[in-house]
Amino acid sequence: MARHLSKESRADILRLRAQGLTYKEIAERKGITHRQVQWTCESGDPTPKRRSGRPSQLSRAQVNRLVEYVCASPENRQLSYLELATILQLGVGQFAVRNALYNAGFRRRVAREGRRELHRLDSDGGGDVGGGDVATSTSTTTTTTADIQTTTSTTTTSTTAETKENTETKENGIL
Repeated sequence: MARHLSKESRADILRLRAQGLTYKEIAERKGITHRQVQWTCESGDPTPKRRSGRPSQLSRAQVNRLVEYVCASPENRQLSYLELATILQLGVGQFAVRNALYNAGFRRRVAREGRRELHRLDSDGGGDVGGGDVATSTSTTTTTTADIQTTTSTTTTSTTAETKENTETKENGIL
């Protein structure tokens, strides 16, 4: 989309057109599109029209305060739009907060689900009593909603010597 022209740019276009330059020459000289020059010359008015659409309910200062609050901590980022409007006492509803954050570049999405289970074999070179490989089993359960993400993790570690001992005991029928 082409950029909006300021009042001064539009006045320059009208002045150059009055001097006899073509639309193409003016567009090349000003670095804008042919259509922008044509539209400005056909309107004959250097004052641009007011942009259409409903104005924002939040002022720039309120939007800046909202963005600062959301960026302040991970907990603030997980609040609902209604909670943000209530906590900051903005005097607007959740949709005004949502639109302001969207226009500021924020997007809501569900967090990616964590790994269910991870098995790893680390070789530590003999630092432990067993002096060998350490088998680590990590189980992670993730509960995710649009606003809250909770992660629970459980880790079990055993050395190779312990694993061999447990295997031999099971084979001999001793538990």
